[in-house]
Amino acid sequence: MNPNILTILFLLLVMSAAGCESSNTGGDGDTDTDTDGDTDSDSDADSDTDGDADSDSDSDGDGDSDADGDSDADADSDTDADSDTDTDTDSDGDSDTDTDADSDADSDTDTDSDADRDSDTDADADSDTDADTDSDADSDTDADSDADSDSDSDADTDADTDSDTDSEVDYALPPPDPCLAYWWVAGCEPGNTASTCGGVCTTVNACAEDQTSKTGAENAETNFICPRFMLYSPEMMQAAVDDGLEEFNYGIVGHDADVGFIDGTDESTCCQCYQFIYAYPSPYNDKQVLADPDHPENPVSAVPIPKPLIVQSFNTAATKNTFDIYMAGGGFGAHNGCGPGLTQTSVSGEYLYTSYPEEGGWSGGVKPATHWSECKNAYNWVTEETLASTACQNLLSETCNEISHTDDNITAYARNSCIQSNQPESLYHLNWSIYVRKVECPEHLTQVTGCKLAPQGLPTATGDITTAAQAQASGAFVTSGSNGHMYETTTMEDCCRPSCASANWIEDYGLETVDDYSVFYSCDGMGIPFTQ
Repeated sequence: MNPNILTILFLLLVMSAAGCESSNTGGDGDTDTDTDGDTDSDSDADSDTDGDADSDSDSDGDGDSDADGDSDADADSDTDADSDTDTDTDSDGDSDTDTDADSDADSDTDTDSDADRDSDTDADADSDTDADTDSDADSDTDADSDADSDSDSDADTDADTDSDTDSEVDYALPPPDPCLAYWWVAGCEPGNTASTCGGVCTTVNACAEDQTSKTGAENAETNFICPRFMLYSPEMMQAAVDDGLEEFNYGIVGHDADVGFIDGTDESTCCQCYQFIYAYPSPYNDKQVLADPDHPENPVSAVPIPKPLIVQSFNTAATKNTFDIYMAGGGFGAHNGCGPGLTQTSVSGEYLYTSYPEEGGWSGGVKPATHWSECKNAYNWVTEETLASTACQNLLSETCNEISHTDDNITAYARNSCIQSNQPESLYHLNWSIYVRKVECPEHLTQVTGCKLAPQGLPTATGDITTAAQAQASGAFVTSGSNGHMYETTTMEDCCRPSCASANWIEDYGLETVDDYSVFYSCDGMGIPFTQ
């Protein structure tokens, strides 16, 4: 035989033997160069039969880069601190730097620790930043055949199609405490613990009362508003999602009955609900935010129109032609139950927050569009650009971050409420002209507030009308009140006990409630609602 042919055959045999030692072409195309001395018998068994493109079979349409959208950034990067150098060049993109000790036996259940909540609140952006973190801090002592034994098609099976609202926030509570629901509790004898409500016969409003100023209140706890009611609280945000009304934000408002107009024959607005569609900044009170402040008779907004609201009335002593929205830093008005050391003080000497910005007590509260030159142009006009400017936003953050509560969670979402309600795209902290109609209260909104009225035969809020043009065309919204103008929004945060935490404002005015959810919750100083 030709010696050249023998030489060629010999070389082919040598090359074939070398390939057997190193190619390790696991079923998924893993080319595991595995030079780590790892006793892995596996050729990087990531036995994913999937070709492991991290297909995360979610079918959900998350904007995730895998087939389920998980923006996991992972390519199954398993960053688990594995001590070996297994470079797993897997054709599936597994950039596993690990030897992947993952003793997880997880079929790569990608520890997305949210138990398939994909931590998203997301509209399915799948905010998992996990990079497939498989958080095992294993030291890779495995004899594992590189045990990512994924048989899974990378089993973030997430069968959820990712609607993932998952009720992350638990806000449903027992009914409000009936001992705090009346100006005076029937059957109660002050100090007599054997009588109704243990002899504590009335309530103490942090803003205007203390335990010595009222008979029967000697042992009463001080009552505040509940922070969970504020615009952008986690409870309000979750409730809107749970009601299927993501087109809206939820809130509460102070509003006195405009009899003969939006409120018909009702003389109390307590626990009644309204749908707002924003039209333009008030030509009377905030014309600096109009496109042409010199001609407010043709009002057009200079900033984006905020998302519409669904709100429930919680307070009296507002006005008939306005709706006073509760948000952090919204402004005290006549009372301060919010912050110590400010010009206004509470009668009780108690406050909801441990610190609070002085600006929060100004007329209008923390309101950049009115008070701060940093948020206006040379003509003192406000535009989207001036509000978004670094100087304006820095001052806003600095001021809102002066709000502090004993509970860090309340601190965080109060600051967020204060900041978010002053953004160019969500400028709720402004006086706006609005289209408004009365609606049945959404179920989950009332679970947050505690007050559930019996059905009134009103329209149900739906997401098909969200713009001023749609509201005007529908004919279903009231366009003017008793003053001849459109209704307007104002803002507040005084932290006082709500008027509508008293059944006297509800029962005595002929409003019917259901299932003992007869008043708004009030809260203690820790922000915890008083319940049955």
